[in-house]
Amino acid sequence: MKNVALVAGATGVVGRALIEHLGGRTDWEAISVARRAERHFATGRHLSVDLLDAQACRDALSDAVDITHVFYTAYLARPNDSAQETALNLTMLRNLIEAIEAVAPGLRHVQLMQGSKWYGSHVGPYRTPAREDQPRHPQAAFYFEQQKWLTRKQQDNSWTWSALRPHGIWGYTESSNLSPMNAIALYATVMKRLGLPLHFPGKRNAYDALYQCTEAAHLAKGMVWAATAPQAANQVFNLTNGDYVRWRYAWPVIAEWFGMEIGDVIPMSLSDFMADKQPLWDEIVAEHKLIPHRLQDLTVFKAAETYIFNAEWDQMSANTKAQKAGWTEVVDTYEMFPRQLQRLVDERMIPAP
Repeated sequence: MKNVALVAGATGVVGRALIEHLGGRTDWEAISVARRAERHFATGRHLSVDLLDAQACRDALSDAVDITHVFYTAYLARPNDSAQETALNLTMLRNLIEAIEAVAPGLRHVQLMQGSKWYGSHVGPYRTPAREDQPRHPQAAFYFEQQKWLTRKQQDNSWTWSALRPHGIWGYTESSNLSPMNAIALYATVMKRLGLPLHFPGKRNAYDALYQCTEAAHLAKGMVWAATAPQAANQVFNLTNGDYVRWRYAWPVIAEWFGMEIGDVIPMSLSDFMADKQPLWDEIVAEHKLIPHRLQDLTVFKAAETYIFNAEWDQMSANTKAQKAGWTEVVDTYEMFPRQLQRLVDERMIPAP
């Protein structure tokens, strides 16, 4: 029996990786859902719908009777208003699931995409390696209300649910401006153009702290595992590459790939440094015949500045629970960096080094 996956937030890093993964399997069909269609959705079913509009969800999904799995990766950011962000993201999830439930009797699983902000990784030092049985962080996050609503909703239904918590996701997309990979790649490209070494634009303690990444393709495989393995039903799992890095050792790997000298640790505001670089970027795009993008559409430098370059604490998740449940795949993060940077070259987002 073929599984039919609805992927909400399909233009993001995670959603796109999942669409690509499912596209290579004969036992899955994918329906991508996003507010806008893109050139990457030339094949398969795509629904352009505003998840904040309940009626639009019902109309768009009225004939999607064959959906068996929902992978929810959609996210609407309101960084300065956590209460509004929580309300909006809960509304989007509720509108989608209720619309699907009304027409898809074969629905078997709903999966939420979360992250290690559940533990407070974005706020300051927290208990590490973080485990899924730790109490949630007291600071508000939309994850909490979504999971609370979904678990209550599931109690009256035959389908199951799961939630995954990756960290530092590296993968290609044109539409997710929170990608740390894009921020690092664009910064390095600009520094190389200026003839400067690849300075680490952050604090010394962040350079030395432990960090973790999740390759999007690896996460996509884990998503399918968690959505189909009986032992993963109604469970939450951390899911990262399975190793830890320090930027002290990772930064030279990135500099070498770009063919750059490794620089110093120079605390700075990355967002301020990149704020006036659009004219320079336009020159790079024209010279190398890249796909024209505005820098602000490819990443939010403030996010990388805050969560990577100025985070002076270890950011670590334990993957033990997933491993005990049967998830055995790992990724070498140091090998991931050049592979993912090359993808940006192949997609004409940055020039070849």
